[in-house]
Amino acid sequence: NSGKVVATGRIQYDQPIKKNGLERITYKLSSRRFSFEETEDGTNIYETIVPSVAFSFDHGEGTLMQSELELKHTFAEWGSSDDKDAGNYTKLSYGGKRNSALYPTEFNIASEYMNYNTELSSINVNSVKIDGFIKQSFQFMEGRMFNVRFYGGFFPLQSDEVWTQNNKTAVGNNNINLVFNGEADHAFEEFFMGRTAFFGGLDNQILMRDGGFKLGNLGSGHVGQSDRAAFAVNLETQLPVKFIPKSVRLYFDYGSYSSAITQSSRNWETIYSGGVMLNFFDFMNVYVPLYSNETVTNGQLETTTFFNGISFTLDMNKLDIIDLYNNFRI
Repeated sequence: NSGKVVATGRIQYDQPIKKNGLERITYKLSSRRFSFEETEDGTNIYETIVPSVAFSFDHGEGTLMQSELELKHTFAEWGSSDDKDAGNYTKLSYGGKRNSALYPTEFNIASEYMNYNTELSSINVNSVKIDGFIKQSFQFMEGRMFNVRFYGGFFPLQSDEVWTQNNKTAVGNNNINLVFNGEADHAFEEFFMGRTAFFGGLDNQILMRDGGFKLGNLGSGHVGQSDRAAFAVNLETQLPVKFIPKSVRLYFDYGSYSSAITQSSRNWETIYSGGVMLNFFDFMNVYVPLYSNETVTNGQLETTTFFNGISFTLDMNKLDIIDLYNNFRI
């Protein structure tokens, strides 16, 4: 109820090629305008314009492999009408899937140039992040899958003025994030119901991006954030008991990251967490943590309880009509 105009839209053109493995070229122009925070100075708005081009490849029926090379640029502005910050983000990514019924594989590698300035930090940030993941699934009994996902990322170029302790805001997060929540979505690529919410609840919405940790109710301790390098392993399995629904699963996440003690001093921190998850048609997942190491619990708010530590995913992009068409077409 901000009283501001909010909107999202996209124009897309597909150019069929079907030659030498290149299936099509897709041109997109999308834009978003949403309010995300109420302050004493008024309502903060973010606006994005995102042109992109993607090349889709089919590697042949025998390989069951499809992949895509995408180049996109995000122009972003955020803040109040009298005080706006700006960012430019250029990302080149290559990803794909091997659509095997027994051993499906998914992967992505990306390089992103980030340039933005904020009034909060009073500096101009220029950096390059390279990261990627590979996810391998195994069918260990009929209809039951075990998934393992590896993620890693680092900054080959990072602004000297920026380090984790002064670089963690809801709209200026120039870090690798083992927990991908609304705060980590620096280019406003995803939909978050509580982008700047606090104290458990809507701010516990996460996505399976970057490090893939399922942690909620995090405080300002920069848990899982690094301005240098990080890696993670995510395990997920359905249970080998037929009377237990396939939607009930177990998960375990392990990660390590270069944490900033001071601007010139770094220390590698290790975090891990595991628990039970409930899957609802891959559109919504609920994660109930049963155990975490001390680094995680120390980084959560003092008000953390069993219930407000529960996190969830709600992938609104899966409701996009154009994306549904792209995902199911041959």
